[in-house]
Parts: sequence; C-alpha cells; structure tokens
Amino acid sequence: MLEEINQMILEARKGGDKFRSKTLSMVKAELINNGKSKKPMKEMQVVQSYAKKLQKASHAFKKTDRYDDLVKEIDIISELIPKPMSRVEAKKIVKLYFELYPEEKQPGFAIKFLKGVHGDHNGQVLVPEIMMHLKM
Repeated sequence: MLEEINQMILEARKGGDKFRSKTLSMVKAELINNGKSKKPMKEMQVVQSYAKKLQKASHAFKKTDRYDDLVKEIDIISELIPKPMSRVEAKKIVKLYFELYPEEKQPGFAIKFLKGVHGDHNGQVLVPEIMMHLKM
C-alpha cells in the first residue's frame, strides 16, 4: 500500500495538487508509524482508522472554515478504502466456492474463501446462505 500511496503523492505533486499530496503524505506517515508499533495493525485498518478519526473531527469543526478541508481529506482517503461487497456479490462468491469445492462441509472455509476474494467482507453475515449450500 505504501508504494501505491507514494505513486499517488508523486502524481498529485506533478499535477500541482498540494492539498492531495499533503493528505496522502499524512496517510503515509500513519502507515509508517504503525509499522514501528509494537502491535502493528493491518495497513487497511490503519487507513480506515485514520478516516474515522477525521470523520469524528469533522463533526467538531462543522461550523468552522476547517470543515470543508476535512471533508476533502476524507474523500481522498476514501479512495484508498475498497468499497464493501454487496450481499448479492458475496452470495455469488459463496456459490462459486461450493461449485469449486462440492465436498467441503465446513462453513468456516467458505468464509475464509470469501474474505480471501474480498478481504473487508464480514463472512459471518452469510452463514445462513452457506448452511443452505451445505444442506444441498
């Protein structure tokens, strides 16, 4: 992720977008600090946590000049966070899993498969659908 952010910073600088460059540099700093931590989080968790921190700050700054900048920062950081998978998409992946592994009878493996395809999805919400496939 750091390489991707470095590339985005470079593009922003080349395009003269100082605000975007600064925002991405802050995310990069968060990731670097996390790497030095005794208990580092996954990179995506760091980015999501930083976005949440800005979101909370935006509520406090709603009636100030800083609010618009915070909203822009949140929008830039949101580009780094994958969009959540829809339930329909997740069901398709679960169906594919059972087509690929028809002998599999453990719902946990289907959940791991789903998370492997789309890491941010909470497979637990699909346990009923997974169990229906197991009964087939």
